[in-house]
Amino acid sequence: MIPKILIVDDIQDNLTTLKAVISDAFPGANILTALSGARGIELALAEDPDVILLDIIMPGMDGFEACRRMKADERLLHIPVVFLTARLTDRESRIKALESGAEAFLSKPLEEAELTAQIRAMIKIKAAAEAQRQEKDRLAAMVVERTRELDRELAEHRKAEEALRESEERYRTLMESVPALIYRFSTTRGGLFYSPQVETVFGFPLRNFYDNPMLWRDSIHPDDYDRVMNSICSFDADGTDGFDIEYRIRSRSGDWVWLNDRSVRRVKIHGDVIIDGIAQDISARKKAEGERQEIERQFQQAQKLESLGVLAGGIAHDFNNILTIILGHCYMAKDAHISELPRETHLQHIEDAAHRAALLCHQMLAYAGKRTLFQTRIKFRLLLKDMVKMLQSAISKSVSIRLDLGSDDPEIMGDHAQIQQIVMNLIINAADAIGDVNGTIRIGLAVRDGHAAPVGNDFFGNVIPAGSYACLEVSDSGCGMDDETQRRIFEPFFTTKFTGRGLGMSAILGIIKSHNGALQLSSSPGCGTNFKIYFPLCAVFRDVVTDTAAETSHRAQPGGDVLLVDDEQALRTIGTSMLKSMGFSAITACNGREALEIYRTRGSGIDLVLLDMIMPEMGGVEAYHEFRKLSPKIPVVICSGYNVEGLSIDIDTDAYAGCVQKPFRPDQLRDVMMKVLAVKSLESSETL
Repeated sequence: MIPKILIVDDIQDNLTTLKAVISDAFPGANILTALSGARGIELALAEDPDVILLDIIMPGMDGFEACRRMKADERLLHIPVVFLTARLTDRESRIKALESGAEAFLSKPLEEAELTAQIRAMIKIKAAAEAQRQEKDRLAAMVVERTRELDRELAEHRKAEEALRESEERYRTLMESVPALIYRFSTTRGGLFYSPQVETVFGFPLRNFYDNPMLWRDSIHPDDYDRVMNSICSFDADGTDGFDIEYRIRSRSGDWVWLNDRSVRRVKIHGDVIIDGIAQDISARKKAEGERQEIERQFQQAQKLESLGVLAGGIAHDFNNILTIILGHCYMAKDAHISELPRETHLQHIEDAAHRAALLCHQMLAYAGKRTLFQTRIKFRLLLKDMVKMLQSAISKSVSIRLDLGSDDPEIMGDHAQIQQIVMNLIINAADAIGDVNGTIRIGLAVRDGHAAPVGNDFFGNVIPAGSYACLEVSDSGCGMDDETQRRIFEPFFTTKFTGRGLGMSAILGIIKSHNGALQLSSSPGCGTNFKIYFPLCAVFRDVVTDTAAETSHRAQPGGDVLLVDDEQALRTIGTSMLKSMGFSAITACNGREALEIYRTRGSGIDLVLLDMIMPEMGGVEAYHEFRKLSPKIPVVICSGYNVEGLSIDIDTDAYAGCVQKPFRPDQLRDVMMKVLAVKSLESSETL
């Protein structure tokens, strides 16, 4: 072992001489020097030397004081100290040296042999002390292990229950001082021991738990009971894994209290399993978690409402333009004398404008979340064009948006509204970063083949898995971000603006991850910001037409009675006209309840039911289920102003049902109706 020696002397020549002497006697020794007592204490704390050679006469803090301070410090107490001085010739000084805590002293001038011998002795003293400390720790560990062995032996003893009672009494004082609830529980006899904290948590007197050993179990919340019992029974069965569970119990006051219950030990005595555990009241933590979740929900809702507010101006602008087109062509079509265009041309313009308005409503409903989250194939190129068109009028006129969508037309699987939210958030943030000055937002779309060339790492250093991706790139010429801001923008509630817009980058990141995507970010102050978002591409899309569909498509013929159900009189009127133009007869009802009464009366005379989704008294979805109870195979088509994907969750397995989204063209309605009628037609022909 290479010794480490600390020399403390205020005279540099003395330090140099001693260092040379010690180096000769102990080759390779690590020799530390200090010119003052204070510096010597610092080095001793930092280096833990094997021995300290300490001069007595030093300015400021003399050797006696330095030694006393070292010996008063638990961290330095074990290091031997040897005084080196010419003063220790009288008896009083020697006594003072020993009282200060020094292990030895040497008088100057020093004898080299005496010095080296003393150093070796001190090193041995420290080594012996260290060995003694290690032996003490070893013996303590042996005591702990032996204690455990004895505990196991006692657990097998016939009088174990009495021993357990004595043990409980022995440790009762300790348990009373612990803030947690400590218990001992028998799987056959119930509670055996409870610390006094059980009264604080449950509110019942301690005696009640001994009188009714199942009181704790009976207080568990019904929704948590099975889970708690399963955890305890699993631990009871093999004991290989303890349990650590959170559940609710009803206190004496009737309030529900949250507990964290953790097993500590399991012993088996003559077939009886004994479990020791600790339970803590975590109601305050649960309440704080609930409040935090509610705050997060309100925060996200506020951000979403604010982003809707940002869009309001643009939406109003677009709708006013659409209404101007519709009204203008209506006026011109009414008066053929002032129009140079045929009436059919005016009607076509009105139809085109109506489709634009329908698309705008569809986008707003999707963003507002008026449907169940639903993953479908998304044409990314078309989505970007629609979003840019909608957002251009909502951002500052000084900011221009440039599209570079390339020649590819990638498709991804995703939730349409959530992908829209990502695009909206990135564009709005980019516009805010540019501010009131002239600037540009560039939006790019490309296909990246991660098999041919690795995409690289995401912003957080994770390797982006190999695969083919649609890469959305949004860059701006705005103010940019420093490294600290880049690290923090994905934290919940963090914003670089006075008030936030959009969902916030933490929520955006969550959406990207839920779509198995990845994010890259590059930015610097004054140089703008660049985001790259990667979404996995869909597999190659193939239209599959089954033989059954081919067979049935020509069998269904227009004609028959359709029960048209809608609460809007105008829609019933135009719907009746559409159906007549297709060769059908219409029977109308204003809500689901009236439709069911008509169907019960006419029964087999109705060939198809056309249901609006939102109606008073009984809506379309509820009416659909009621129709299925009356006739499982009556063709039903549900139409709605909301997105129909959310509805398909209920009826996608029903071959006799279909969906069409308002507003629809006659040919779209006819296609859906003929599809469900074809199934009924095929079944009828097979029966014959």
